[in-house]
Amino acid sequence: MNTFFNLKKIPLLLLFFIVIQFSLSAQNRLDKAVKYLQENMEQYHITDKDMQDWVVYNNYITKHNKINHIYIQQTIGGIPIHNAVLNINVLKDGEVLSANSRFNPKAKDIVYSGYAINAEQALQIAFQENNLEFNSDVTRLKETIGGVTEKVLYTPMEYSDNDIYAELIYIEEGKKGLKLAWKTSVEIFKPSFHQWFTYIDAQTGEVLKIEDGVLHCDFGTPHAHDNCSNHLQEQEEAKLTIQPYGMPNFLIPNSYRVYPLGIESPNHGGRDLIVDPANLTASPFGWHDTDGVAGAEFTYTRGNNVLAQDDQNGNNGNGFRAEGGANLEFDFTQDLNRDPSFDGVAQNLSSSITNLFYWNNIMHDMWYLYGFDEEAGNFQDNNYGNGGTGGDYVFADCQDSRNIEDNPALRNNANFSSGTDGQNGRMQMYMWNYNLTSTEISFNVITPGNIEGAYNVIAAGFGNNNYDNVIGELVLVDDGSTDSTLACQTPFLNANDVNGKIAVIDRGDCQFGTKCLN
Repeated sequence: MNTFFNLKKIPLLLLFFIVIQFSLSAQNRLDKAVKYLQENMEQYHITDKDMQDWVVYNNYITKHNKINHIYIQQTIGGIPIHNAVLNINVLKDGEVLSANSRFNPKAKDIVYSGYAINAEQALQIAFQENNLEFNSDVTRLKETIGGVTEKVLYTPMEYSDNDIYAELIYIEEGKKGLKLAWKTSVEIFKPSFHQWFTYIDAQTGEVLKIEDGVLHCDFGTPHAHDNCSNHLQEQEEAKLTIQPYGMPNFLIPNSYRVYPLGIESPNHGGRDLIVDPANLTASPFGWHDTDGVAGAEFTYTRGNNVLAQDDQNGNNGNGFRAEGGANLEFDFTQDLNRDPSFDGVAQNLSSSITNLFYWNNIMHDMWYLYGFDEEAGNFQDNNYGNGGTGGDYVFADCQDSRNIEDNPALRNNANFSSGTDGQNGRMQMYMWNYNLTSTEISFNVITPGNIEGAYNVIAAGFGNNNYDNVIGELVLVDDGSTDSTLACQTPFLNANDVNGKIAVIDRGDCQFGTKCLN
């Protein structure tokens, strides 16, 4: 009798056993983690009641080092306690590498007693706290999820892109201990972008705590350098950098003229043309794919990880995107002496959007390799079957002007809102001052007499630049290297001499931030 094998079925069968083996391995590690916590309950402030009520809300294995990261939420009858999370990390062999607990020891004394303020009333209080109106014109009830936390969702009609919600949570209020509260989330754009988490006492309606879910950066007023801008014009010669990563799945080579990885800003160097920079582990189908099939879905600055576009009108809508054409060539000219939004002969807007697209993807790919992947809740439209929740690529807004006239502090600024897994992140990069007139400050030499007098010097392009009445002795740094005055390594050989004095260092080699930190 002839025996036939269906070769097409063997990979599926093998995959089945691999999945089963992986699942058993993950479950085995979770079991060992729980056993470890049972044996060390006192050390981590865990009670028998905690172990009955806790919820494992994230459990994944980092691909590059095979460490299993387990996150456990402490609850009271299923209602979570604010920031009461236990993280335990387990090695491949089941040994516990580390554990850290923020469990609240007061939870054992709490008995659920219901609420007097309902979800809608809590949202009204939250809106009032943020100087907003709560009515049917701006919000509509979308869904009553209910459950233990009594969660409700409202659709925003004016204030934000993401759903407004309220749900029950326990939060500690100083010496008063844990209180049942409504956690509300309201995203607003005026006078600036915020995601306010407001915690409201479920019995009294008192506002207990307010947190902002948007990370803001504020760099103050930058000071440009004439010598830097002239230097940059000289560096605009094309320089091709190829980063080989093997045979890509995206077929068409793609190139981006950007300030590449390693160049912090125009003050630190010029642009290069980077070809095929996508890492095939993190972005296996390139930066312009969303369907997991070879070939780009978009010829502009959109892909699986990010949509980069301008938002000069400040409406978070569909803005201008840099177009690379069928060959995905994002090679645009740039003139730093022109308005950043200029996109004529000098394609400043296109080059800025390209740079934003490049850096968002670089951050995605780099962090992916260090464990911020699909299961860890990263930002991707298509997770390519690797777990986690998709549909949450980043909206990266270039030259954002939302509320910038009403709130000048937004200039020279940026923010980022991450949301939760499955919810799009939003990056807002605001306009920077582009007046290239040097900002000069007075520098007075008191002694020695042969160089005594006032000198005009250019202020730094970072920091607060608060130089008023700074008086001290200047000491030339010696970092022990061949070019010892660069301050690129520590400890300084003359650290005692520099201590308490004004350090004098030379430009070059490492970044300004590193020099100042050293």
